[in-house]
Amino acid sequence: MLAVPQLLESVLVSGKINKRSRGIYIDSDLEVVRVKVTSDLKEELQQKAKELGKRNIEELLLYAAQKL
Repeated sequence: MLAVPQLLESVLVSGKINKRSRGIYIDSDLEVVRVKVTSDLKEELQQKAKELGKRNIEELLLYAAQKL
């Protein structure tokens, strides 16, 4: 069985996992980008994320941005 930090590292997309005396610190190394879209576009993005096997819109947009 994997230890918690190893398990988290196995699914981490970006960043670092640091074991500390008071627990585990996850530094995602990701920055927030905000965008407002219409309800229709949001539904389209959710559907596209599902089609591409992404867990959510954020994962879809991160994938798209990395492709650029």
